[in-house]
Amino acid sequence: MAGVSVASKLLDEQELMRLLLGRYKLKECAALLGVAYPTVCARARRPDFLSKLRELDAEAWKDVDHELHVVRGALTERLVEMSSRALDHLEWLMDEEGTDDRLRAKVCFDLMDRNAETARSTKSFVKSEVAFVNPLLLKAAAQAAIEMDNHDAPNMLEAG
Repeated sequence: MAGVSVASKLLDEQELMRLLLGRYKLKECAALLGVAYPTVCARARRPDFLSKLRELDAEAWKDVDHELHVVRGALTERLVEMSSRALDHLEWLMDEEGTDDRLRAKVCFDLMDRNAETARSTKSFVKSEVAFVNPLLLKAAAQAAIEMDNHDAPNMLEAG
């Protein structure tokens, strides 16, 4: 939403609130406002917007909250269904006699990438820790090393 002024966004949110209080669905609001449906959902999902809607009309809030949950659930179901269909198609391409070898190789890589054990790219989780060392301790260790060098003490690494 680069280039959209704060006043314009506020007016859009007020208009969205008015439409929702008028019992319009989110898709209808998107069409009336001339805004993309995901944008309307994102604005309606904001906690401050939802709490204001709840204060004004609990029933409208319940409808919007339900619609937002259905949208998220429907999207997840669609993704699962489409992924299943895509996997079926990939299997068919693998078994099809007329499939070009280069395409078959790409299908193999795609299938392998779906498995965490054989994927070419993986997500890495890194745990980083920072240890602070007391500068006085470092100074004392450096002084001890200097004293050992000056007194011809045997090298501890070579002594073992």
